[in-house]
Amino acid sequence: MAIKKTVRKNVPAKNNRVYNSLYLEKERNRAILASLGEAVIITDSKGKIIRFNPEAQKLTGFSRHQAENSFFQEVITVIDSVTGKPVENPFRQLIRRREILRFDKHVAMINPRGVRFSIESAASPMFDSNRRFIGIVFVFRDISECRELSLEMSYREIHDELTGLYNRVKFKERLEVLVRDAAEHNRQHALLYLDLDKFKVINDTCGHEAGDQLLKQISEVIQGKVRQSDLVARLGGDEFGVLLVHCPLKKADEIAAGICNAVNKFHFAWKDNPFTVGVSIGVVGIKSSNSNADNLLSAADGSCYIAKEKGGSRAHLHIEDDLELSRRHGEMQYISRIARAFEHDLFRLFYQPIVPIGKDNASKSIWYEILIRMMEENGTVVAPMNFLPAAERYDLMPSIDRWVFSTFFAFYKNRISGHAQPGGFICDINVSGMTLNDDSFLDFVKGLFIDYNVPPQSICIEITETSAIANLNQAIHFINELKTLGCKFSLDDFGSGLSSFKYLKHLPIDYLKIDGSFVKNIMNNSFDSAIVATINEIGHLMGIKTVAEFVETKEIFEKLHMLKVDFAQGYWIAMPRPLEESLQKNMKKNNKNLEQFCV
Repeated sequence: MAIKKTVRKNVPAKNNRVYNSLYLEKERNRAILASLGEAVIITDSKGKIIRFNPEAQKLTGFSRHQAENSFFQEVITVIDSVTGKPVENPFRQLIRRREILRFDKHVAMINPRGVRFSIESAASPMFDSNRRFIGIVFVFRDISECRELSLEMSYREIHDELTGLYNRVKFKERLEVLVRDAAEHNRQHALLYLDLDKFKVINDTCGHEAGDQLLKQISEVIQGKVRQSDLVARLGGDEFGVLLVHCPLKKADEIAAGICNAVNKFHFAWKDNPFTVGVSIGVVGIKSSNSNADNLLSAADGSCYIAKEKGGSRAHLHIEDDLELSRRHGEMQYISRIARAFEHDLFRLFYQPIVPIGKDNASKSIWYEILIRMMEENGTVVAPMNFLPAAERYDLMPSIDRWVFSTFFAFYKNRISGHAQPGGFICDINVSGMTLNDDSFLDFVKGLFIDYNVPPQSICIEITETSAIANLNQAIHFINELKTLGCKFSLDDFGSGLSSFKYLKHLPIDYLKIDGSFVKNIMNNSFDSAIVATINEIGHLMGIKTVAEFVETKEIFEKLHMLKVDFAQGYWIAMPRPLEESLQKNMKKNNKNLEQFCV
């Protein structure tokens, strides 16, 4: 009996311990729910909410009192963040699938205030000891800021920041897809490679802000001339690419022509100043026979360059066995030959005299243009028209220009300085547009004057019109800096550009060299004769002396005399000759020979 009494006495104590344990567990769970950074919603087996922590209240906009005893779907609206369509109620999904569900991609929630935010969430079913379904636990958190940052980073990875177009990475990726599609399904697509004409003039004249605005506006022009299925990308600088999907080559050529026309008609205004630009386009078909994306880009780039060489504002269609593209690839072969010429000292300087026309221009100065030639190892002379285009194309002109300047200055110090009278000897030396962009070249030339003690008044630096216009700010700075030392400047190939006279007033030059393509035809082409006369007259109005190139006959020389052009240069006067062999010993003889031209 004593034992039974003991048991009865211990029952209340045992129940008390169980109650306390359950209470502590409940309080622990409540504290955990309240302190969690995630929102937590717990329902019963019918979907009624029985727990609703503070973070859930914050995100949904419901208070605990409002939410508890409400059905899950009355409080939570989950949607697909891409389509905006509702996602199946997580409670219903759990009843059906009886397993943990995760919603970590493209899921958003809308609260009663209409605020939409991205969420990362998980839902788990709950069961009792008999595996009967008793409710769910739905946990979620706001990842809007993280997702927006991720989307922004993903966008930047494939888009150009300035124009909003796709970038080169996305363009190349899509091009590779089209190459595979063409090979596997024998479909036709096309690639356009675009390079703006005269962009650098606007960028240098008006500043980078104007250049950026121009690129944005041109992007819209290009997009307006392609189909919705096509892809437009900015490849870098002022270069763009277009992928034309399911597009035969003939249709691609028509689209390219449409883009050219649209860009030609486009007028860019900056601070009340109107400008026009053009675009050169290379057109390449993407066919089953194409090897890879890199080859296509190379062919399109080469075709674009040919379009630019032909004057720009046009498209060049790449075809198999393209002779002009073959010429471009031929230029690539000269790269190794140029490198070999540097390594084995195979460059040579030549000279050609520039003579006065008429007694009014007679002077005691002897004037020569310094020219470059490349020698083959067998002694054959390679004309500059064969290797200089390759040097320009592949960024070798600054090295060549430095070689010409340093070699001639050394020659002057060693072979001429003791024989030339002060101011009695002038030499033209050419500088390329690429070299004008080399910030260190100006200091390099100034250093040569000091190192070799060459009088600056004996040097006339020659810049082509197209180079000067394309690098206007750099050209003006370069000219002004060296003119303060005493150098003179001539503008070569004048008249070859479309805006020659517009930019002439900005360039402080001493001589205009009239483009030889006009001079050589003045005897049988009245239009060319009129152009030469006009250039000469405007030059004189601005106080600039004129020089006619390509003087190949006596009749041309006499015509130039009649037009009152100041100086002449060409094969009828003298062929280019090697500097080392001829210049020093012919200086006195050439001085006497000049008298025959002073008619």
